[in-house]
Amino acid sequence: MDAAHLLVATGDADLLDDALRWCAAVGVTPEVASDAVAARRAWSAASAVLLAADLAGPLARTAPPRRDGVLVLGGEPGGTAGDTLWRDAVLLGATAVLDPTDETAVLARLGELLDGRDEAAFLAVVGAVGGAGASTFATAVALHAGRRGHRPVLVDADTRGAGVDLVLGAERAEGVRWPELGGAGGHVGATRLARLLPVHHGVAVLACPRDGSAVPVDVAPDVLTAASRAFDVVVADVPRHLDPLGSAVLARCEGAVLLVPEDVRCVAAARIVLAQV
Repeated sequence: MDAAHLLVATGDADLLDDALRWCAAVGVTPEVASDAVAARRAWSAASAVLLAADLAGPLARTAPPRRDGVLVLGGEPGGTAGDTLWRDAVLLGATAVLDPTDETAVLARLGELLDGRDEAAFLAVVGAVGGAGASTFATAVALHAGRRGHRPVLVDADTRGAGVDLVLGAERAEGVRWPELGGAGGHVGATRLARLLPVHHGVAVLACPRDGSAVPVDVAPDVLTAASRAFDVVVADVPRHLDPLGSAVLARCEGAVLLVPEDVRCVAAARIVLAQV
C-alpha cells in the first residue's frame, strides 16, 4: 500500500503520537486529519482509516459513505460514552473498535489492513543428513517461483549454517539479515520487511549471520507472518536438528520436503528426522 493511503484521524496529540509510532512499526507514513472536516475530505480516497474516538462522533454526523478498512480507537461498550462510540462505529462501517492501550491488538489489525492476510504458499525444506542439498533445493524452488511470476522470499532457518544468501549469490546484496530485525520492537510489518530484505535474481532473502550474531527468535513468528503477507511464496531452509527458529518455521509452513540421499544410512537418519518434524 502507498503510505499516503492510510488516514489517521484524531485531534488528540497523545493518541496521535501513539498512532504515528504504530504506523512506523508497520512501515507507513500516514496522512493525518486533526478534525472532522479534514477527515471527511480524505475519507473516500484512503485505503484504510485509523479513527480515534474524539472524531468518531463528529465524522459520523457528516454522514460519510460506509466503507471497509476502518479501525476505531476506543473502549468496550457500556455507559453513555461507550455506547455512543460503538453506535458511531457501526454508522461508519468500522471493521473493529480497539482499545488504544492494547498495542498488540492494534498493530495486528493495522497490519491486516495494510498488508492483507497471510496467504503465501509456505514450504520448508529439510535435509535428512548434512550435505543432502536442502539449501540448494530451497534456493532452486525460490528461483523457479520467481521465474513463474511469483514474489518469492527465501528464509534461512539454519542458525549454524553459512547463510543461504551464499547459495543464492546474494551475500554482497544490501539489506538486513536476521540480527537486524531484533530491534523491531515486537512488530515487523509486511511492507517494511519487503523494503528491508536484500533481493537477488528476483528472490528476496532473509539470511542467518556468519559472524556468530544471535538470531532474535522472539520476533520470528511476527517476521514469518509479515513474510507471508508481503510475498507469494515463502521457502525456508530448515536444519534437521531443530532449534527454536527452525521449530517456529515448521509451525507456520503448509508443507515440508525431506531430502534423502540414496543411501541406507541416510534413509535411517531420515526416519529420525521425520519423527521430529
